[in-house]
Amino acid sequence: MNTMNTMNTNQEQTISSLEIAQVTGKLHKNVMRDIKTTLEEAEIGGLSFERTYTDSQGKQRPCYHLPRFECDLVVSGYSVPYRASIIKKWYELEAQIAQPQQPVLPQTYKEALIALVDAEEEREQLTISLAVSDTKVKHLEYVQDKILPDAILANTLLAKNIDTTIKGLSKTLSENYGKYIGPVKLNKYLRDEGYLITSGTYKNYPIQRFVNQGLFVYKYNTGTQVAFITRKGLQKLIPLILEHFDRTDTLVAQLTQVA
Repeated sequence: MNTMNTMNTNQEQTISSLEIAQVTGKLHKNVMRDIKTTLEEAEIGGLSFERTYTDSQGKQRPCYHLPRFECDLVVSGYSVPYRASIIKKWYELEAQIAQPQQPVLPQTYKEALIALVDAEEEREQLTISLAVSDTKVKHLEYVQDKILPDAILANTLLAKNIDTTIKGLSKTLSENYGKYIGPVKLNKYLRDEGYLITSGTYKNYPIQRFVNQGLFVYKYNTGTQVAFITRKGLQKLIPLILEHFDRTDTLVAQLTQVA
């Protein structure tokens, strides 16, 4: 059986199932079974770790290449001597990476051209990686600045067991977000979005299906029927309202700058 050194200084460090079998003395087919069972139980897709190797007869056989975390999961069920063998193997591989390598300078014009092409490809990959990282950072900022406060506010209102009117919602948005949206604007937005009746005697009353969904509830105040937004309704509507008026404010600001 041909084994291989699975360390790659440009990628994540891995150990193959062949090496696990070699250092523990277990049969490779049993190691393959252990890996498949462990990954399935941990609900980790094993497809990305599947590889092939060429055996002593020149035939292609399946194997796994496991990063440190997945490898530790697999061998956690092994005996202490087996685990010790794998840990020692990891130390050896990590020591290889820790050793500084002297750069090899091109010796010919052809090698210099190849090195130049490789350097340009690495630069392009770095540019792509930085762009992806910037996108991830912006998404994280959006989660921190927008989604998280919405969730916190909604959960706070749920904890307080609060139902509120449109006027109360306006006050909540002002006090918790520093964003004043008057009751008239809120009613118009909810009418435009189909949550409230648009005209007639019951204008600004909630559409019945949203009452049935639990977003609104009717209560009586001094004999008068008043519509309240429920806790469930607040949890759904607050993020939508803030997103809508944020977009509107941005558009207005852009138009003002053009003017």
